[in-house]
Amino acid sequence: MTLVAEFTPEGEITSASSVAFRTEGAPLSRDLIERIAGGDRDLPGARPEDYHLAAAERLGEAANRIWAYLRGAYWAFRDRLGALPPGDSGTSLTRERWLLVLLNELGFGRVPFVRGGVTSHQPPGFSTEPLTGM
Repeated sequence: MTLVAEFTPEGEITSASSVAFRTEGAPLSRDLIERIAGGDRDLPGARPEDYHLAAAERLGEAANRIWAYLRGAYWAFRDRLGALPPGDSGTSLTRERWLLVLLNELGFGRVPFVRGGVTSHQPPGFSTEPLTGM
């Protein structure tokens, strides 16, 4: 597969004849890649209900909607970042206008913040315990 596409300066695809990607080191089997490309609904994580979407919402449409939202949020953040006065590190701006927006869209909700430290709240599946048996 090859990708033939034209992009705008903002990174939007204006035309594409096919969608493709290249992998290094064979992290994905050819069979898996073909199943993904073919839209195999039996593939875990490939169905709209796996992402708690509305009954008629298509996975690609949801991904495009979220991507467009995040891209707009990112460019607005970059504009504000560029307007900061000299000496302002942009830490609060980055947290409030980019990281929290991104983490919310990834399903983490509003991540708690404590100035000068971290909170005891951990996202589901996150552990501070060291890995053993590896």
